[in-house]
Amino acid sequence: IVLTPKLVRLRPRTCYSGITGRSLFSNDKTFCMINQIRTACIKHPDGWAGLTDIHHFYDTLQSEVVLGVAFKTVVCRFTRWLLSDILLTHPTLTIGGTLSQLLAMLVLADLDNEICKRFKPQFYGSFGDNRIIIDDDKQKVVSAVHFSISYVEGRYALSIKDDWQIMPVRYGFRYCKY
Repeated sequence: IVLTPKLVRLRPRTCYSGITGRSLFSNDKTFCMINQIRTACIKHPDGWAGLTDIHHFYDTLQSEVVLGVAFKTVVCRFTRWLLSDILLTHPTLTIGGTLSQLLAMLVLADLDNEICKRFKPQFYGSFGDNRIIIDDDKQKVVSAVHFSISYVEGRYALSIKDDWQIMPVRYGFRYCKY
């Protein structure tokens, strides 16, 4: 009740998971990620799409990493103790916990914000551990994907799946199996 509103405010606008009303297939077209991707593809038919997916994200995201990120926002000693007590019972973030998805997205918020700030792509979106970057400049997309790979590995000791892709938008692509 106390943490959810604080954590939701920290999520970038480019995130479509872990926030009520935002999803891959939301009824509200503004918050439907598939609709946003289609719109970006129509606007940039000669653009390039970069797609990444973190390898076993929820299985390998260390609880200590989650706490380190959460403690930037949570300053109450009791709440910190409670989070530590809950999260440190497992070495990795437990799937299905009340705050698990929101905490996981909070960890990746730094990556999302950094990509938007550094590369200013024409479209950027994230759903869970999947990221999509669309821009008319192929080199910008390539650089952003490579930055994502090194950022995730260096900062969180996670890895991007080997099936990451950079392709022309006009060829079509699958994002989160759609």
